[in-house]
Amino acid sequence: MRNTTHLRSRYSPWQMVFGRVPRMPSNLRMEQSKFRKHPRAEKYINGLNQTLGSIWREVDMAGVLASQESFGALNAGRKPAKYKVGDYVYHYQPKTDPDGAPTKMLIPWVGPWRIEQVVRAKDVKMRHIDTGVEEEVHTSTIIPAPEEEEPGDYNDRYGLVRHLEDVPDRLPRAHQLQMKDFVVVRSEGRYSVGRVQEAYSDGSAHLLWWNSRDGKCTPTQKWYRAYQDRDAELGEKFVMKGDPKKRLWDLVSRANMVQTFKWPSRERQDTTPVMLPQAIRKFFGSL
Repeated sequence: MRNTTHLRSRYSPWQMVFGRVPRMPSNLRMEQSKFRKHPRAEKYINGLNQTLGSIWREVDMAGVLASQESFGALNAGRKPAKYKVGDYVYHYQPKTDPDGAPTKMLIPWVGPWRIEQVVRAKDVKMRHIDTGVEEEVHTSTIIPAPEEEEPGDYNDRYGLVRHLEDVPDRLPRAHQLQMKDFVVVRSEGRYSVGRVQEAYSDGSAHLLWWNSRDGKCTPTQKWYRAYQDRDAELGEKFVMKGDPKKRLWDLVSRANMVQTFKWPSRERQDTTPVMLPQAIRKFFGSL
């Protein structure tokens, strides 16, 4: 009987055909006295559980053995990709779904990177040609970069970061961002605060934003979680309360990150408005 409710329509196939909810045996009210244990029933159920458990274990083992036996045949003609110094590649990072982010915009391939050194047979050290961030990865997580739009584009971009040094008032390129880190961000002449929802190998990260009630990042006021304003054009404005799935977020590059910091009162309570740590308020004075 097809009585499972459809996720979108909220109706089961039975309801869509017959126009009513079917009566199921499990829904019929019966007196508990009718469910007295019977010795033969208990013996049968115990034996069935043992038999099924044995069958499932044998099936699992058979699947493992079959996979091992077929691996050699399936990969007989496969040749592992070989990379050399100077190759440009893209690095794979599993895609997540930050709150309120359109999934189709979250790309799991990060790059381009230039291979700087072949460390071992299957490990390489590479540098991002735009941010200068360096990573050591396994070759199974990289693929050749797509063809350049203009000849020499990758080489020109790499030349700009080859001798790049860390900017004194920015987060160092070697700093490893962690999930839930709080970050001070400077962009377009103003500071703001975000929390890392997902960090990428090129140094960028998806940040969820916080702001004061007046929307001006006022250090002397309490700070709230920011949400998208449905009535605002292009979603540029925000409100302090809203649907958790409509949190205000952005993909922020490492060049705009100033420093990470601890926010103990916010970590203990994520919904209640709280003041910024005293040491961080200095960023929100006049520039």
